[in-house]
Amino acid sequence: MLLFGFYFFCTGASVVAQSLDIDLFHHCLYSVENFNDRLYSFGEEPRVKAMVAEICAVTGVEQDFEVVSATVPTVGAVRDSTKNYLLYSPLYAQRLLDENPRLLYVALAHEVGHFARNHRLDGKFRLKEETAADEFMGRALFHLPAFTSLPFSLELMGLESFAYDSLYAPRKRAEFVSAGWLAEEGLVRSNANLGYLDSKENQDALPIPAFKLHGCPRPFHFPQEVIASCETLADVDELLQVALQQLGYDRHGYFHVPNGFAILTPIEQINADGQALKGEDRWEDYPAGTDYQGILDYLSKLLRPREGYFRLFVFVVSDQNVPRESEKMDSGKAKDWLRSGGDRLPVQIGKDTVSSQHKASVFIYEFTASKAVQRIREYCENRLPVIDHLTKSGLEQALSRRKR
Repeated sequence: MLLFGFYFFCTGASVVAQSLDIDLFHHCLYSVENFNDRLYSFGEEPRVKAMVAEICAVTGVEQDFEVVSATVPTVGAVRDSTKNYLLYSPLYAQRLLDENPRLLYVALAHEVGHFARNHRLDGKFRLKEETAADEFMGRALFHLPAFTSLPFSLELMGLESFAYDSLYAPRKRAEFVSAGWLAEEGLVRSNANLGYLDSKENQDALPIPAFKLHGCPRPFHFPQEVIASCETLADVDELLQVALQQLGYDRHGYFHVPNGFAILTPIEQINADGQALKGEDRWEDYPAGTDYQGILDYLSKLLRPREGYFRLFVFVVSDQNVPRESEKMDSGKAKDWLRSGGDRLPVQIGKDTVSSQHKASVFIYEFTASKAVQRIREYCENRLPVIDHLTKSGLEQALSRRKR
């Protein structure tokens, strides 16, 4: 950003104005007006920066943009080739601060949403990006003390003009804002009250699916020092991600548990000792082929087919017990779980603080299948000790290295 200074003279006082050399092609402007051909910055409104900082704090967003006063009509998000900017008009900000500061929160939260969701702001995905920014805004407003209810927030939102009213109707816009608000409300209520998630409607409002254990998995609780250095749930997620990625668990699904999260790995095929099979055989959901030692060995294995062994891991980080259901587990349900899970930990969950009550655990499901049947079924006879699964998979060593 290049700055060129000159002076304005107003009521006997001089104010240095600076020309802003910013590429405005990638932008969102909250109002219906366009940018001026030439932008200048003069004067700052400290309360605007404080409000933006508060929005970032309650949503767990890292502020990777600069807040700059400018000769813009209202507020706008801009992605320059070298930097991100949230531009605001000091006159517009002052008017809303005098009339109703909540209106300024609404506009600022929408623009912060563009940065939080890493939008391109080039117009190609305008509808998708504007709706996502509104959904983020709903999440932010839920956490801001000035907004006491969703109906109140929606009413406020309609008091200021919006640049893209013609793109999607105010009614649809309210739906996206409501979705964000209700998702955050669902997280807060489910963390405080397990019964809240008994309702499917409440489950659907969560940012990732709710998780309940099925069948007969065996638990292992990691020593507290494994997550002792983690300040937030996002830190724990990073710790687990590094271990999983280096061991080849590239696909996994995220789920919600009270005051935490769960990660589900795909079913993998293993040897009898718990060592994962090599190559593509590892991820096949039926027994891998066998190398035969001559015709007699072939006939023997044809009459007595080789049994296949399988497992999956469910990592859980929470300060509460994991909800359970009596329903049995099978490979179909495991695949459905993996498909329905989120592809990343939502920011609003990751920002939560890790307390002394949080525990990191893993639940291990074992499955078997004969080559003749080629159907996986859950095995509840404790075929292999839990620690053997963790050692042979490499997870015990990987997480031990991380805790040091």
